Amino acid sequence: IKLLKTDNGSTAKISICDKLPYIVTEGEKSLTLKLYYTKLHSNWVVYDSSDTFTKNVNFRQAGTNVAEINFEFNRDIWGYDIYYSPGNALIIEFKEPPSFTRKWPKPLEGLNIVIDPGHSARREPPYDGAIGPMGTFEYEANLGLSEVLKGDFEELGATIIMTRIGDEEVPLRERPKIAKDSKGDIFISVHYNAISDGKDPFDEPRGYSLYYYHRHSAEFARSVHESYVKNIKLPDEGVRYGDYHVLRMTYMPAILLESAYMIYPEQEEMAASPIFRKELSATIVKGTLDFLKIPKKPITKNKSSKKNKRKGKRR
Repeated sequence: IKLLKTDNGSTAKISICDKLPYIVTEGEKSLTLKLYYTKLHSNWVVYDSSDTFTKNVNFRQAGTNVAEINFEFNRDIWGYDIYYSPGNALIIEFKEPPSFTRKWPKPLEGLNIVIDPGHSARREPPYDGAIGPMGTFEYEANLGLSEVLKGDFEELGATIIMTRIGDEEVPLRERPKIAKDSKGDIFISVHYNAISDGKDPFDEPRGYSLYYYHRHSAEFARSVHESYVKNIKLPDEGVRYGDYHVLRMTYMPAILLESAYMIYPEQEEMAASPIFRKELSATIVKGTLDFLKIPKKPITKNKSSKKNKRKGKRR
């Protein structure tokens, strides 16, 4: 097992005799790899002295044909990628939290945010996404909110990558690839909700919900959800574990937002409203800043008003 420092974390190279099935499990500042149908023959770990991210590596034969390798880190893991290289070496790329300014007025300068306007333009069956009773297509509402969100994040210095910029069709499988190839740091998939055919739309209150898949995405989802609770006056359906394709990517925190229901005319109208989009965008931005632990924007004091006050006192 050989470790190597990289620009955004570290990489582990594990020499094995053949391509084997494996499972990766995340823990608190740790990651465990289980390899199946194999026995350990390794008796050393080669550390990189310049690597300040990886703290420790230990391994054991966890079962008759199960080898287990545990990686411990000095900081929370931001994401990872795992793949086989030519020659059957198993490569794990560990990503540590990204480095960016964190200082106002551009606290997100240096951060790459991927915004994913859900679904693609299909105005004839089979439709891609929900359609409201007044004829609003979800893919249009998703893009509308994403464009506002893009502008608000850019004002804070972030670099924005959009998986879709118009009516082009972007296959679902391509969206995580776009995020990875663009070296994204966080991923936000924008959606509006619907319910299954035949289900009573009034059997329970419905509003917004947020989804994540991997452990390293959970705090992101909770921070944005807390912002929704404080700012969006719709029923709260909570934070949920969601086995969605775009959330399964391992290399960055990723969340999926369902901000309202297209099936209700009043919520459909909200989804199409520029005012509501601005409210949603501000809510998402606030939750993201909280997740990234950005300090509050300092209050700038107006020097001229202070001067005028002093003059007034002399009179």
